Amino acid sequence: MMLFQRCLRHLVIGQCGSKLCSVPVRTAAKINHYQNSNFGFSYYCTTSEVRERTLIAVKPDGVQRRLVGQIVQRFEKRGFKLVGLKMLKAPEDLLSQHYLNLQKKAFFPQVLCYMTSGPVVVMVWEGYNVVRSSRVMVGKTNPAEADPGTVRGDFGIHVSRNVVHASDSVEGAQREIQLWHNPGRTYTTFEDQSSLGISARMAEEQTKIFELPEDVETDDCMTTYTYIYSPDLLRDHVAFITGGGSGIGFRITEVLMRHGCDTVIASRNLERLTEAAKKLSDATGRRCLAQSMDVRQPETIFTAVEETLKEFGRIDILINNAAGNFLCPATSLSFNAFKTVMEIDTMGTFNTSKVVFEKWFKDHGGSIVNISATLGYKGQALQVHAGSAKAANDAMTKHLAVEWGPSGVRVNTLAPGPISGTEGFRRLGGMSAESSGAFQTIPLQRAGNKTEMAHGVLFLASRASSYPPPNLLNSESPVSHPSQITGHLH
Repeated sequence: MMLFQRCLRHLVIGQCGSKLCSVPVRTAAKINHYQNSNFGFSYYCTTSEVRERTLIAVKPDGVQRRLVGQIVQRFEKRGFKLVGLKMLKAPEDLLSQHYLNLQKKAFFPQVLCYMTSGPVVVMVWEGYNVVRSSRVMVGKTNPAEADPGTVRGDFGIHVSRNVVHASDSVEGAQREIQLWHNPGRTYTTFEDQSSLGISARMAEEQTKIFELPEDVETDDCMTTYTYIYSPDLLRDHVAFITGGGSGIGFRITEVLMRHGCDTVIASRNLERLTEAAKKLSDATGRRCLAQSMDVRQPETIFTAVEETLKEFGRIDILINNAAGNFLCPATSLSFNAFKTVMEIDTMGTFNTSKVVFEKWFKDHGGSIVNISATLGYKGQALQVHAGSAKAANDAMTKHLAVEWGPSGVRVNTLAPGPISGTEGFRRLGGMSAESSGAFQTIPLQRAGNKTEMAHGVLFLASRASSYPPPNLLNSESPVSHPSQITGHLH
């Protein structure tokens, strides 16, 4: 064994000190042969074997669960060298090439959805027999069949959430490395061996800095969720949520339920609400009641609130999320269209708040969170109707906070900017708008996601914000409109 290690050392170190030597192609097939006559074993070490490389990718579930550092450590302890690392949100065209052999499979759309649900960490590892060794270290595809001690055996949850990818052959590794490692997708590289001792820590720190909370683009529940607050934060509370059957409202409802809250989701489309309520209850184990209601008609709100009190006996949280919007220049906007948006967004917020206050909050206290938008802060083309309605809601929030505060009612606003996975985001151009620089006024230079907005609501609705300054949480940051800083929660 000592002789074999010496052979490897001779090939890897050579005359280059601690750095990996560049070996010309013509010498790659040369064999260094050492023989131990005492045991009769012959050791064959090819330079190409020592320089063998493989691609390891930590999938979205592994990144979301902060497993990157632990996975890196396993490969380092095995003696392999990390020569490339990058975190990115993989585009569909790249994934389609990577999973070329799966494109005709019925489950391929689910694979794409999963692999684009969050960032991945792509690494290139180098060492003797690294491809085969990595496959053993990673374990079988199905975590239920993977051996304990393997990555999937220890960390995998389901065959569709198996944490990590590893190249399955030398040829496959070469193809995958060329695919992911090109001028358009430059790796962060570690050339010096001294970097290897801290690479696990660096990888984990990078994960924490760039990690986004779990989210899915569609109106479906998340398959994994990482808690940032106690799972019991809203235990046995009841939330009444308008517009909770889709978009940001759906994700808000899910996150509140994941923290122990029972919910009522209300809007005009009972069929959509019923379907959403079943998804939410199945995913979280909490109760979700669907109620048909029109925020423009106070009598329907009274009926829905009375039904809620009959079913749950209390209301602790009101989320005013119902809204109507579309893109239209002011010159083409009809009087009735402007009126309709004002009725849904502004009158609807007032109507629902007034009914819930009179029926419950006046005597028991509670928390109201109004979902607004940043449209009214700077002005935006094609949005005079929605911007005006949201500006009115922001003013309403301040007035109601002053009037109802003595009754133990906290009233706050969350103002989302561009949020991925929403109809508004798609109308803005989706990811193409982001890549074209449309979000340069946002310090993070990106759109938010629905879970991030739900976390803002969770904070405002819970005892975590039991004594906040009044009363606006703006998702884009105060840099965009410094006049809003004083007296507001950012």
